[in-house]
Amino acid sequence: MSQNTDQTQIKLRVRRRAEIATDALLMELESVSGEALPEWEPGAHLDMRLPSGLARQYSLCGAREDRSVYVVVVLRERHGRGGSEEIYREFGVGTEFSSSKPRNHFRLVDASEYVLIAGGIGITPIKAMVDELRARGVRWHLHYGGRSREHMAFADDLVELGGDNVSIVPQDLEGLLDVPAIIETLSPEAKIYCCGPPPLLSAMLTACTEAGVSERLHFERFAAPLDVARSATDSDTAFEVELRRSGVTLQVPADRSLLERLRLFDDAIANLLPQQVAVVARHHRLGQQRDRLLGERIDGMPLDLLYRHCCAPLCFTGAKHRQFGDASPTGSIDANSFTHGPVIPHPGESRTTPCRCATPGATASAAP
Repeated sequence: MSQNTDQTQIKLRVRRRAEIATDALLMELESVSGEALPEWEPGAHLDMRLPSGLARQYSLCGAREDRSVYVVVVLRERHGRGGSEEIYREFGVGTEFSSSKPRNHFRLVDASEYVLIAGGIGITPIKAMVDELRARGVRWHLHYGGRSREHMAFADDLVELGGDNVSIVPQDLEGLLDVPAIIETLSPEAKIYCCGPPPLLSAMLTACTEAGVSERLHFERFAAPLDVARSATDSDTAFEVELRRSGVTLQVPADRSLLERLRLFDDAIANLLPQQVAVVARHHRLGQQRDRLLGERIDGMPLDLLYRHCCAPLCFTGAKHRQFGDASPTGSIDANSFTHGPVIPHPGESRTTPCRCATPGATASAAP
């Protein structure tokens, strides 16, 4: 899955704010320097650094061609962990803060038809996709559910834009989205994009798995990341943390949080995966054994570390699970043909044993 690993921070300022639905705050953000903002694609989000030190992710949903402004919508969670309340309280017009450049783990793949499913504030990345798909002229349909019509941001705008392509389902009047019925009517060409609360995503995964279409599902979680203290006793103290599954020990500097250090580690892993695929393919073609393979290093990082950290939870694209030996005559494998990359079997599995991941083919990302 493509992702932006650029760690560069940009300075943004609140240009305008307005509550566009119950507990839904739209904010227009401009560059403090006055320069054009970095480009973005549908599905992208910002990692916003709040004055308290909290980091929160919010999807971009404005006009992509207008590089003078970013638009995000913040759901007010009165009993959450405090990030949204801080924004509601502290982010007035003129407030300046740091943010990442746009990151995208939820890109639109090419298709002739799309089924878009949004729950609550999950509409924000989906709205950007609606704008893009209308511009492309491809077929699409949006199913949008929310607590009530008053809680559903952009509902009227989307109906005006999409007409019969938009189904609005307020829970207080019509109940929950009928996910199995949506999947049952899916055309063979359609890709599915879903963003919303955990119960909606769980229902989507179950319905798609039962229908045998999980390889066509792309979804994004918008839960806030865990806020982990830099240290149990002193926020200015460096410490170590062990990742129990991989056995890796990370050094966390005094000026970084554990979450930031983990993101750096994951970004390093992601950058190495295409090379890992090529090395695995080369060794398989030459008939060399796995223990010989795991003795190699890539950019100073041993492959057995990559294997232990990355392989277990990941699966290949497509319901048929590409096998370990799917190398070309030249010994290379196209890393883009996989959802996540690693092609080493799980522990105890041969190269002809299908991956035992729970939902093969579904493409997931953690997000705003």
